[in-house]
Amino acid sequence: KNAPIVISHHDFKAMPSIEVLEELTSEMESFYPDAIKVVPTSSTLAHSVQMLQWVGNRTRDIARIGFAMGQKGTCSRIMTTVYGAPITYASFGDAVAPGQLSMDALINCYRVSELNDGCLVYGVAGKDVNHSRELEVMNQQLKKKQLNAVCIPLESLELDELLVVLEDLKIKGIQLENPLKEIAIDKFYGSGSFPGTSVFMEISSLNGKQEINIHPISGEKFIEHL
Repeated sequence: KNAPIVISHHDFKAMPSIEVLEELTSEMESFYPDAIKVVPTSSTLAHSVQMLQWVGNRTRDIARIGFAMGQKGTCSRIMTTVYGAPITYASFGDAVAPGQLSMDALINCYRVSELNDGCLVYGVAGKDVNHSRELEVMNQQLKKKQLNAVCIPLESLELDELLVVLEDLKIKGIQLENPLKEIAIDKFYGSGSFPGTSVFMEISSLNGKQEINIHPISGEKFIEHL
């Protein structure tokens, strides 16, 4: 009696188009619940951005809980409360959904309860990075420096896929892992021998134009000098 009502929709196979998502949202909100929850499956990083923007674009007094399942959706599970979701989901043991993180990781590594819409965002990108040790190292460094910031996993095999979401996720820098390291060196460094084995991609803005530079240092070392 008098319990909050949450209407939810899950899709374990695909991501709806923006138009279908809007139709689904209108239908769910027509029942006047306290919150609606939409959790589709991501096959690109852009799908995670789509769900985060959906959370942030709320126009009615009905809370939105949303993120994407799948390995490319893990970043949205971390960032959803930054965009306005009242809660996110985690496991107490083994993951029960694709891309799900443990409660310990969300609280102690990513510090989701401390993040807000002004936080700085860094990342580790490449193949099989969702449980990379570098994420823990960089987040520990951010915590040590008492920065309002987080380092998130960006699962991708293609540099172009990563570049598309940089601005939307407001990412300041990314430690690149294989296979993105060599691709980025070829694209942004040019000819000659790259002077290091670590590759950190720094993203900045000058006169409203995005600038990308790569450095031969780890994400940990970059954060040390912030």
